[in-house]
Amino acid sequence: KGDARPNLWNSGTHRLDNTLSYALERAWCFAVRPHTNDVAVGFDEDVVVVKLGRDEPALSMDPASKLVYTRNTDVLSTNLQAAVDVETPEGQRVHLPVREYILNYNVTR
Repeated sequence: KGDARPNLWNSGTHRLDNTLSYALERAWCFAVRPHTNDVAVGFDEDVVVVKLGRDEPALSMDPASKLVYTRNTDVLSTNLQAAVDVETPEGQRVHLPVREYILNYNVTR
């Protein structure tokens, strides 16, 4: 009986190394980026990309094609639906409008 959470196994020791739990229902597919530590996991209603060795997702996409990611200390988002209207040859980079979020927080001691 599975619990629908992706498990990461250590290929050297053949032991469970980590379990990815994002409360996103069932995981359906995985994709790996060659020569990097990036792993994408497709869930019922979301996609999560993690960089192995990090605890937080590198980016996340919701069902409406809104992509949220971080670059250094900035939280950025874009909508992949904007790329549908643009004719781009396969293999070329797609330039998308990026929105930057400003996070305000107070630290109390």
